[in-house]
Amino acid sequence: MTHRRATGETALWRAVVAQALHDAAPRRRPSRPLSAERARARDAARRWLLEAGRDFRRVCDLAGLDASAVRAEAVEAIRAADERMPPIAPPRCSMLTATAA
Repeated sequence: MTHRRATGETALWRAVVAQALHDAAPRRRPSRPLSAERARARDAARRWLLEAGRDFRRVCDLAGLDASAVRAEAVEAIRAADERMPPIAPPRCSMLTATAA
């Protein structure tokens, strides 16, 4: 039973890392702009992964993962996700685009 529990705990911590990677770098281009809540989750996940602080290293250890390798994977995944994202267009002002009558 101890081995089974350890395997379940490892899976749980691996799921934490996987969720952070998913939040930080979604694999597909969003069909609409990110909500403020989703953008906050993305930014928090990116900070957690890229700063690689004590909590991050502890979670990687509990997941049986090498923290440096996870961080390197995160850097690449974030780069790739950012390349898929469309550039942010400046807001349109209807007064500037309307023609004079």
